[in-house]
Amino acid sequence: MVQFNKAEVGRRIKAARRRAGYSVSYVAERLEITRDVTVYEWEKGRYLPSTEHLFAMCMLYKVSMESILSSPAEEIAAGKAA
Repeated sequence: MVQFNKAEVGRRIKAARRRAGYSVSYVAERLEITRDVTVYEWEKGRYLPSTEHLFAMCMLYKVSMESILSSPAEEIAAGKAA
């Protein structure tokens, strides 16, 4: 079974959001999440997003799910992972 480092996935999610130029509030609204804190919790690595939310974020940020789950956050921030 594959296990993901939640903290690292959170860093990648945050890097992708910043690269896309979106606020946490905007992302929460687009994903139809009622609380911004949910996005912050994903970015801090407290929780992993559901598959549906992860897919929607990747579409919004224009990155692959693989880049969020396995690329270094620095590559996402630099725009190298897509």
